[in-house]
Amino acid sequence: LPTFTEDDSMMPTDPCRAKVAHIVRSEVVESTLGIVIVFNMIMIVIETDQTANGDDASTWIQVTNWVMLCVYMVELMVKIWTFRLMYFTSLWNVLDACVVFLDVALSAATFLDMAGGVSVLRVFRLGKLARAFRVLRQIEELNMLLMSFAAAIKSICFGMGMVLTMTTIWSVLAVQMIHPINKDIWKDRTDECERCFRAFETVWAANITIFQQIIAGDSWGTLAIPIIERAPLTSLFFFCVLVSVQLAMLNLILAVIVDRAQEAKAQDLREQVMAREEEIYEGKQKLLELCKDMDKDRSGSITIDEFMDSFTNST
Repeated sequence: LPTFTEDDSMMPTDPCRAKVAHIVRSEVVESTLGIVIVFNMIMIVIETDQTANGDDASTWIQVTNWVMLCVYMVELMVKIWTFRLMYFTSLWNVLDACVVFLDVALSAATFLDMAGGVSVLRVFRLGKLARAFRVLRQIEELNMLLMSFAAAIKSICFGMGMVLTMTTIWSVLAVQMIHPINKDIWKDRTDECERCFRAFETVWAANITIFQQIIAGDSWGTLAIPIIERAPLTSLFFFCVLVSVQLAMLNLILAVIVDRAQEAKAQDLREQVMAREEEIYEGKQKLLELCKDMDKDRSGSITIDEFMDSFTNST
């Protein structure tokens, strides 16, 4: 199954392709590609600014994009030729190939003046920047952050789903309980706050208001305080919303995220220990093979003469 890692099992057996594999997987090549990707990010930022109002990008930017696309295509073809189908066992490689193919399609559509309907897909070119993580993952601290973030994504998504569910429940109550009071307060003051009159008019509007006030912490005094002063019992409603959403739910989500990050850190440590044990095992096997080669009479032990003979005649 595809994984985000590349191991020695991907190395080809053919000597020529094995030599190319060592070159393309070297730190120098990966670092060089990382620099190219960062430069490409700068070009994308400049191109985005230039084309924001429908204008064409400068000629030098278009030429630079084509040159970088050629670099990515050459890299992709070399790696596919080197690793064959094993290349697609890494999710990084699958992502890389998809981004290159998409970039080729977008560039071809732009060149043929067919990009009107797909020009918005240019944003997917930013996917090339994900390849830079392959270089940045060499930094232990950043690698741990990436693993922690990946482990917490699921918790974040479900947590935000819970927050949305809870704010929707409170929004239904707000439309029934708060909107009549709020409408009466702002009916003759729309010039002071255009949105305040309809802040709790619908469930959607109430959701936005609760998110603005409770989660973002904005305009609490503009809406909540006048309502509480007009109807003091509504303070119980705002207090319950504050406690359930901000103090309880958001902090619970944060605790789960931290817990998942700790699990990811522990998993990373276990993988490091396993990798170290595998290196030790491979070293022992190589040492045993060397000892077998030195044991000329196959006696199971190495004499001083066998050792000196192997040392003298070793190539």
